[in-house]
Amino acid sequence: MKRVMVISYWYYPENVARAFHVKGIVSSLVQEGYNVDLIIPRNSMYQEIDARESDNITIHQVKPGSILHKEKNRWDVNRNILNNSRSNFFIKGLKSLYDVLIWPDRTVEWAINAYRYVKKHKLHSNSEAMVTVGLPVSTHITGHLLKKDASHLKWIADYGDPFSYNPDREIRKYDKFLESKILNNVNSIVIPTENAVDCYTNLGVNRSKIHVIPQLFEEQQGESSYSIDKEKFNIMYAGSFYRGIRSPVEFIHGLVLASEKNPNLHFHYFGNVNALEEFLEMEGLDIKTIPITVNTFKDRSEIISIMKNMDLLINLNNKSTSQIPSKIIDYLYADTRILNVGSNLTDLFDNVDNEKEKIAKKLVEISKTSSNFDYSELKGFYSYNVNSSKYNRILQKENS
Repeated sequence: MKRVMVISYWYYPENVARAFHVKGIVSSLVQEGYNVDLIIPRNSMYQEIDARESDNITIHQVKPGSILHKEKNRWDVNRNILNNSRSNFFIKGLKSLYDVLIWPDRTVEWAINAYRYVKKHKLHSNSEAMVTVGLPVSTHITGHLLKKDASHLKWIADYGDPFSYNPDREIRKYDKFLESKILNNVNSIVIPTENAVDCYTNLGVNRSKIHVIPQLFEEQQGESSYSIDKEKFNIMYAGSFYRGIRSPVEFIHGLVLASEKNPNLHFHYFGNVNALEEFLEMEGLDIKTIPITVNTFKDRSEIISIMKNMDLLINLNNKSTSQIPSKIIDYLYADTRILNVGSNLTDLFDNVDNEKEKIAKKLVEISKTSSNFDYSELKGFYSYNVNSSKYNRILQKENS
C-alpha cells in the first residue's frame, strides 16, 4: 500500500488550528487509501491516540529536544499572543540573544530530531511522498533535508501563515535568504489564501508549484450544557487575542459603548482568561462594567455547539491580507450570523472598520434588526470534502 509521511509540530487533540488541519490532512489521506506515518513531537496528550487511530496510521513521537527545546508550547510560534507572563530582564535578554543566533526559533531542535528519527527508521525510503506542516517553519527544514537524501520523495510544504513576508512579526535580515534555501527543492506549496502567493514567489518559488487550498477542518458535532440567557442578544468570540494582528482594544471599547445604547447585549468570550484580564487591566476597564461572560478554552466540538445558540459571532480580522483567521471555517459550521471587524473578508458577512464608535453603532444596529444571511457559497468554498479532494489531487499529480 502507498505510504506518505506527515510531519507536524501540532496534532489533535491539541486545541489549535494547525492541529485540526493536520487531523484533516491525515483523515483525507487514509480515506484515499494511503498508509500514513505521522511524525510529531513527543507529548503526554498524544499517548491515548495511538490506540484510537486506524490501522492505516502509524504515530511516531519524537523527542522535541534536550537543550533549547525540552518541551513544546504555544510560545514557540505565537510570541505576540497576549498573556500575563512578566519575564525578568535576564530571561528577556536570553530570548533576544537566541532570536539572533537560533534560526528560525528553538523548534529547530525538534526539526533536526525529526529528521534523524526518520533517517534512523528509514521511513523516507518506504514513502513516496511527505507533507510538512508549518508553523513553525522549522518543520520545513526537516522536509528540505529529507528531500535532499531521498530525491524520489514528493514534498508538499503546507503553510498556514507566511514566515519571511509576515508583516506581523519582526523580520530578520537573513530570514528570506534562509527560507528560500529551504524551499529550493520543494515540489508543491499549499497555502490557504490567494493573497499570500507573492510571499512565496518572492522567495523564488515558481507560481505553478503554489496551490491555494483552505484549511482542512472536518465538521464536528458536539453537545454543551453552557447556559445562555435567550432574552439577551448573545455575542461570542472564541480564540486568542494578539498584539498587533488581532487586538481586542477597539472591539471591547465598542462593546461598552454599544451596551449603553442597548443594555440587552451580552458578550461571551472563550479563550485565555488571564490574557483577557490582563488586557482589561491595561486598558483601565472594570470587568464588572462590561456585559461579558469569560470562559476558558473548550473542545472544538463543544465550541461549535455553543456557537449555534448565539445571535452573532465576532471575527477580529488579521491586519495582514496574507493571513486568514482559521476560525471562519468553524463559524460557518455554526450557521450563525457573523460580524467581521477590520479588513473586509467578504461582503457576505456584516463588516465594520476596527474603530470603537463604528463597532458600537454596528452592534446596536444588528441587535435590533432581523437576521438575514446566506453563507452557502462560502460553505462550498471551505468545504472539507471539496478541499481534501484538491489536496489529494496534488499528491496524485506529484506521484504520476
